[in-house]
Amino acid sequence: MNQPPGHRLACIVNNFGYGSACGLLDSIQSVANSYDWHFFSTGQALSLLARCMPRASLTDMNPWDRGAWSHLLASLPPEAEPIVVVSFPALVAFLLSHDRIVLHIDQLAWMWADEGVSEPNSTADARLTQVIQWYFGESPTHSYRGTEVRPILPLGIAEIPFGDRDPSRVLLAFGGMGVAGVSDWSDPYALWITNQVLKAMDQTLSDARIVVVGGSPTFIAAARNRYPGVMFLAGLPRRDYLALVGVSGHQILTPGLASIYEADALRLAPLFLPGTNKSMLLQSAALCERGYKGTSEWGWQRSLLAAIRHEPDDRIIPELARQIAASLADPYAASSFVERISEYLVNEMGPPLNLNVPKVLPTSQEAVELVLSASTNAVEVR
Repeated sequence: MNQPPGHRLACIVNNFGYGSACGLLDSIQSVANSYDWHFFSTGQALSLLARCMPRASLTDMNPWDRGAWSHLLASLPPEAEPIVVVSFPALVAFLLSHDRIVLHIDQLAWMWADEGVSEPNSTADARLTQVIQWYFGESPTHSYRGTEVRPILPLGIAEIPFGDRDPSRVLLAFGGMGVAGVSDWSDPYALWITNQVLKAMDQTLSDARIVVVGGSPTFIAAARNRYPGVMFLAGLPRRDYLALVGVSGHQILTPGLASIYEADALRLAPLFLPGTNKSMLLQSAALCERGYKGTSEWGWQRSLLAAIRHEPDDRIIPELARQIAASLADPYAASSFVERISEYLVNEMGPPLNLNVPKVLPTSQEAVELVLSASTNAVEVR
């Protein structure tokens, strides 16, 4: 699709790891050259968007901060242009209340539906279109209005050339690790995980090489200083990162949806780390329920799942921070995790992740291109 230049589209993306940014980049892949893009985000998410789409306009702001929404509203293009929002029902409701047209690319519809979020479903008019990512676990999304699409991944992911997998290469991938717009929230976790993985490698694969990808700039600086012999990389463009995943003999990943769906598409059997936020904890539990063996968890995780399932993220974050901080200071948690990593490194690779994604669903790229084409044509008619 080639639209004439001058159609500027605003996209609002939370700095909650790389998941939202990757979901947006993949969803607009087929129309990336058809519009003038303006990204509103902050931290690692904004950096990744800038790296992958260097011609886009950028505004550094934290969408999680509701006090900034009025300023955000004033910064958006004219009312007739659609606003693209990624996985943020409350912001969608705010924009609709100000008569804006919204395309909501929702990777976490399963989680909002479980929380009983109704904002995006309460307005049955043409101002809102939702593209809903399929979820591999149990989900009450039948009450959620929108077009369900396959896992949001780059077009042609299966054709990315990987070369031979190197059994001596260990990939530790953190994603963006921002939480609620705070870039360095997960720094202590990432440093602790890195330390335990290196201990496990010393005990099992002492000749192996490790590459660590992602995390905040402050984590990367601290980790490079602490472990000068280890390669630490900031967020990579999508295809570069996936090529690195494909050639690594061992993949140790955070349990974000993007990482889970990438592993499924590439037929990998990674070890998923203990999660740092609500969606990661629930996704890890859903993998266990499907019988996948390559997960690890906090000692307190299972007892907390029922309590957090129906609570919104902003209420859960302080309690999760307290629980994680206690685990990071617990010698037993450290030794247990080293044992779990060692077990993964020395054993034969288990069966690859297989989520049985429904093939009848459209891709996110198809759904988004259709919506944006219709919206742009409607603007031109006006």
